[in-house]
Amino acid sequence: MRDILTQFSQIKSLPQRRKEGQKIARDLSIKDLKNLIEDLERQGSKTAWDLISHLITPELFEQHPEFVFSLIQKLATHTDWEIREEAATVLKRLKERHFALLYPTLRSWAEGKDPFLKRAICVALIKPFKEEKENLDKIFYLFERIITCDDAYVKKNCGPFGLAAVFRRYPKNTERKLMDWIEKFSDNPTAIWNIITVFSQANGRYFPESGRRVLAKIEKEEIIEKYPKLKRVFESVKRKLKS
Repeated sequence: MRDILTQFSQIKSLPQRRKEGQKIARDLSIKDLKNLIEDLERQGSKTAWDLISHLITPELFEQHPEFVFSLIQKLATHTDWEIREEAATVLKRLKERHFALLYPTLRSWAEGKDPFLKRAICVALIKPFKEEKENLDKIFYLFERIITCDDAYVKKNCGPFGLAAVFRRYPKNTERKLMDWIEKFSDNPTAIWNIITVFSQANGRYFPESGRRVLAKIEKEEIIEKYPKLKRVFESVKRKLKS
């Protein structure tokens, strides 16, 4: 194991480290792969956890789902931000084939209190997957439980990125859901902030009419008057939608 870690630590490129980790995983049986990951977990260094994140495969998840969920939780809550980033990458890798198996746990994480797990879900959902359209209601449920989280780490990745990415792929479906949420969460400024910021990046340029309808609904509900701290982001997005 020491030789593997030494060689791995010399790879400076993250894409290359991911590629090397997946190559190591492919060359091992599931039993040997699990044993290697357990050894790396006991070693516990940043390099070890980095390698663990790249060793997790759909096949390992199929045979040892609870083991993999435990690893993802530890990655997502790691003290080092670079390791936390890889938790979402693992979820992206797994959800392409196993969203149905992932969903009950993702739901419990979204319903729970841990902001790091909520954040990992947001980032993982930026990337599309094959059965995404059939699972939109489940995806919207996850976001519905996350958009009220006032943790800055979560907010930064929820409305402006995770939810915004889903909107780009399914603008009509997502706009309807945003309209529902404006009514449901009219007394929750964090949720409204996440709804507004769906249009704070590229969506403001590509979907200005949708953005204007969403902001008009927020104005109609008199939410900005109730929560003046939202005014700055509201006006910023409103200007973007006019440009």
